[in-house]
Amino acid sequence: MLLTAVVVTKGDRDISEVLASLSGFDELIVWDNSKAPKDVKVFGRFAGAILARNNDIYIQDDDSIVAWNDLKYLYESYTHIPDLCLCNFPQHRRSEYAGSQIALLGWGTIFRKQLLRVFDPYLARYGVDELFYRECDRIFSFMCHDFTRFVDVSVHQLEYAFGKDRMGTEERHGADLKEIKRRLSALKQ
Repeated sequence: MLLTAVVVTKGDRDISEVLASLSGFDELIVWDNSKAPKDVKVFGRFAGAILARNNDIYIQDDDSIVAWNDLKYLYESYTHIPDLCLCNFPQHRRSEYAGSQIALLGWGTIFRKQLLRVFDPYLARYGVDELFYRECDRIFSFMCHDFTRFVDVSVHQLEYAFGKDRMGTEERHGADLKEIKRRLSALKQ
């Protein structure tokens, strides 16, 4: 299976250790928001996926080392599911999102490129704004929920994963999460 890896970064860290851990992919795309025409935040991983030459896409954060070979092996065992999204979502973090149909994708997720279409209903209703760029993982995971399988493969988060400049530690994080949940709930109606 040919697999494209996409990593999004703000361009403010040396991510060479992460990139070295991704050797072995058919294609590696680094979406660097500091060099892009516009900072599209987390959406950079999906913008990179649009550019991928392969149909199968692997995404992860720029601050983690993931046992992606294990994830790829598991993904290949699910080939009977045409719209599969295989998400590495550590068991100890799932309870935070229980019942929300939202998952964290940055610890390694593999999906088929055609799943990018799941953004269409959201975009038709809300359009593109900063919240979309920041919370696109939650939108994607919500819209793919019915064909997502969760696994728990090894992840090592690098020291800077816990910095004050990370999205999950920002003061606005809780409010953004609440608003995106409100929007996603409205899409169900």
